[in-house]
Amino acid sequence: MAMSRFVFTALWALTFPFFCAAQEQGQAQITFNQPDDQSLATKSFTISATGQDSTKKALAASAITFTADPKKVCEVSGTTVTLVGPGVCTITASASGATPVTRAFTVNNFVGVDVVFGIGSLITGNRTSYKVNSAATTPVLEGTLIGRASPQLLAGLAFQLPAPSLWRTQPKLGDANYHPWHAFASLKFSTESGQTIIGYTFGITYRIMPYLDLLLGYTLTPFQDPAPGFRNAAVQAVQSNLALLAAGKTDPYVNFNGPALNNNRAGAFDGFPVQVAAGSNVGTVGQNLYNGSPLEPHYRGGVLIGISVPVSLNGILGIPKK
Repeated sequence: MAMSRFVFTALWALTFPFFCAAQEQGQAQITFNQPDDQSLATKSFTISATGQDSTKKALAASAITFTADPKKVCEVSGTTVTLVGPGVCTITASASGATPVTRAFTVNNFVGVDVVFGIGSLITGNRTSYKVNSAATTPVLEGTLIGRASPQLLAGLAFQLPAPSLWRTQPKLGDANYHPWHAFASLKFSTESGQTIIGYTFGITYRIMPYLDLLLGYTLTPFQDPAPGFRNAAVQAVQSNLALLAAGKTDPYVNFNGPALNNNRAGAFDGFPVQVAAGSNVGTVGQNLYNGSPLEPHYRGGVLIGISVPVSLNGILGIPKK
């Protein structure tokens, strides 16, 4: 009994160092902290990890290697992670004899910014914008139409819309970060000199080619409309001078239609005098028909459908093109 116990003790003494070494070998480890979520605007960032070998000695930085997955979201070279597209990036830190450590973080899409130049057709009812021509012998209203079906030019900015992944189309000419939807705001110009030439358009674009978008927008066009008080005075001037026509006298007001003026039809006030003219039967020559302002500002709404050419500002703003 004593002999067998002696043999067991001797064998334990001989194998104990090897047993401990095996135990130590299994305890090599890597410490890799969780990276923060990133934006594609970051482009790239540096990661690091530390570790211990089986003897509890610190691992050299070169002993720890990193791999990234998937390639369409992120790539890694050495300790530099390059962000490629939106999604979840998984980084794995590995070292000889140690259990690999994996960390995952989200790569968020950036807000792309483009300058857009476009052309479209405005869909809205006709409306006349007026101004007072004071250079005439008798000051009159002059009108330009807005809202006709003529080409409208656009120039403005478009901003990439944050949208669910199902809104993205993969890929776009080899680009893993294709996001076709943009919101835009632009100035609107008419191609015809006879129209009011400025307005504002807000809407969305859908990219069908690298440098071609379809656009749909809601447009606002400022215009000057005869004030209600002036419309009433104009109708009274027409009605007061109808007798002059029967008497064979000419008068600037008898050529206008009272119901058209009263209903403010498009173009009804074009050329209408804003002051009492010679030969009129409504007051002193040169007196204003209406004491207040003859015009008041309004906005005309409508729908604009067209195409646009985007020019990316991402490089200028430091945002990656992908």
